[in-house]
Formats: sequence, C-alpha cells, structure tokens
Amino acid sequence: MKTTTLLLAAFAAAPFLCAQDGKSPTAPGGMQMPDPKTPHHDALKPFVGSWQSTMRMEAMPGVPGMEKAQESTGTEHCELLCNGLWLKATSEGTHDGKACQGLWLVGYDPSAKAYTGLWVGSQDEASSPMTGSYDAAKTTWTFTGESPFGPFRSVLVWNDADTSTEICYMVVDGKETKCMEMVRKRVAGGKPIDASAHFTKPEAKELAVLAEGVGTWDATVKTMMPGAPASEEKGTETVVPICSGKWYWSDFKGTMMGAPFEGHGITGYEPGTKKYVAYWIDSMNPTFTRTEGDYDAAKKAFVMSGKCVGMDGQPMSIEQMSTTGADSRVFKMTMKSAAMTHEMQIDYKRSKG
Repeated sequence: MKTTTLLLAAFAAAPFLCAQDGKSPTAPGGMQMPDPKTPHHDALKPFVGSWQSTMRMEAMPGVPGMEKAQESTGTEHCELLCNGLWLKATSEGTHDGKACQGLWLVGYDPSAKAYTGLWVGSQDEASSPMTGSYDAAKTTWTFTGESPFGPFRSVLVWNDADTSTEICYMVVDGKETKCMEMVRKRVAGGKPIDASAHFTKPEAKELAVLAEGVGTWDATVKTMMPGAPASEEKGTETVVPICSGKWYWSDFKGTMMGAPFEGHGITGYEPGTKKYVAYWIDSMNPTFTRTEGDYDAAKKAFVMSGKCVGMDGQPMSIEQMSTTGADSRVFKMTMKSAAMTHEMQIDYKRSKG
C-alpha cells in the first residue's frame, strides 16, 4: 500500500512536472504556473485551532469494532499547511477502551471543483479517500467516500465559530445508517499532537521496513526536464510515525527552482491489498498524488507506480524506485506522457545535525 516515507519527498520536484492547471515555472517559453490557491481554500480556516470532542458511536451489529454503542472523548488539533492549500487535523482519543490516533487531510481540487480529503487511523487497515462540498449559506460540510467498512457519508455543521456537530452514516446491507455523532468545542491553547508519542517499533515486517526511515534526512534533488539544463536543489525531510506506527508522516522543506517549497507525505501498508501506498501534498499543487507498489527485499527497494497530469494537461505515468539503507537512500522517478519524459533523482543522507 505504500512506499517508504522517504519516497514522498521525492515528489518535491513533482509539482513542476505535474502542474495541475498550467505550465512549470521554468517551462520552455517562460510560461508560469497559476497560483493554486483559490477562494474555496478560505473555508478551511475556521477549523484551525484545538478542539475537545465528544463522540457517540451507534451499535452496528456485524461491523467489527462497532457491535455495541460507545461514548468517548478526545482532542483534535487543526493547522493549515502549504500556504493554506491543505488542512491537517490530528486527533487522539479512545475507542473500545483503547487509545487511538488519526489524521485527516483536506484540500480543494480546482479541476474537480470539489474538496478532497484523506483519513488514516490507528484502528483502520486502509486509508479512506473522500470528496466533499461546502454550503456557505448553511455552514455545512458534506463528505462521501469509501471506508474499510464500506461507503460512508459525513455531514458537519458549524453551530457557531467555536462549536460544530458532525454526523456520519454508513451503508449497511444496502441501507444508509447513522453510525456516529461527534460534537467539537474549541479550547484555548493546545498544541499539535506529538505524532510519535505512541510509537513502538512495529513487529510486522511490512511496517518495520518503513520505520527505518524515521528521523531527519538531508536531500539533494536533481531534476532533468526536456529542453532545460538539469537542476540541483537542497532540502530537508523529517519522518515521524503516526497512528501507532501504522502510517508515517513526512515534512519536507527546501527550495524548488529557487523558490521556497513545502511538502508532506503519508505512507503505509494496507494488508487487504498487500500493497504499500503513498500520498503526497505540497505548496505548488492543490491535488493529492498517489502511488502504490511493493518492496523488493532482495534489492532493498520500493517499486511504485501511479499517475498524474503533466505540464501540457495530458496524463502522465509515474514509475519510481527507492533503495533503502540505514544512513543513505536513493530515489529515482520517471514520468512519461505521449509527448515527453521527465526524470528526477533524490539522494538522501541521514542528518547529523
């Protein structure tokens, strides 16, 4: 389901190769990529801050972990990333008497004219992508998607600036049924939840190889584009475990084409598909990039593939390989369309700082 978290920083150059609605800033002819920020992104601002949540789970016989009604409390911290293109919400609480953690990302996709989100949690075996809309007149958010348990719908209403009520529904036996109601109340102060606070080295070999990437890395990014000289830029990536080590979060900061750049990734392994999966967001592109693949133990390498939209607006395929090592790694990516081919390499060295 996922590539190692270190792979994700490899997409640091991808916005220039996968511009959503325009050309790369340094594309031949000097054409500029439009600002990815839209007025729709401003609707994410009210979430910023810290929240106390009270959740009631309805009894849903036949759904693992949800057979009986439960009530629990938790905390949530929300912050904007990538110049306001994305909202990150980290939550912590209890479920069925056990500690649980989760992470929610949401942004706005101008090409799809919809909000897009992603949820990963310590008690889920797969990621849950979703799409949504916001009704400003009713101050109501609606999201739909596919969870590990099937289709779901979420409706969140702002009662006022400091309180919201969210009701979630799942499809059970072909019928949409209310499964959860959560009330969030703003609290003063608060800080981002320590993503590694509940981390213990995973026993599963699929996750153990991802855990080797935890730490801070110095990156040298080399980009090769048609009609332009190869470029080389520097960056720093920090990788931490989240959701009790089921997922790994990446913070990448550096420059791209001389401009400040910020990127983030989520990676994990989904037992259901027996695949590694990686999601990437950054300050130059309003959409997710998703890849999936396998780990070749003999070569100590992740082999991943995916798709994106190229600078010319045409679909591009992504092929990538990342060799693993204790203190150094090499990532290579090739992106192809009918008209062009782009290549990139990132050399990682574990930071000694």
